[in-house]
Amino acid sequence: MPDRIKENQTFSHYFKFDGISSAVKFLTGNLDSVDAERYNQAIEKLNAKQQKLIEHNNQIIHNFESLDNRTKELVLTLSKILLSNG
Repeated sequence: MPDRIKENQTFSHYFKFDGISSAVKFLTGNLDSVDAERYNQAIEKLNAKQQKLIEHNNQIIHNFESLDNRTKELVLTLSKILLSNG
């Protein structure tokens, strides 16, 4: 993919003339508007799935941090109990 195509950018603006682009595709193997739409949809799906993964990872990190903090509290409490009974 060319460097000039940035994240979330679509291909549709490259293919304004469907008939001409289909003929060019047949002759040269270049993308046409149907291909552009298919790629746009695939990119949108990937972006949505990537966002879900980010959200899930953030939730896992939050849960881990909460568990770590709770574990530290329990260790401290247990240490105090053992010291007071020892």
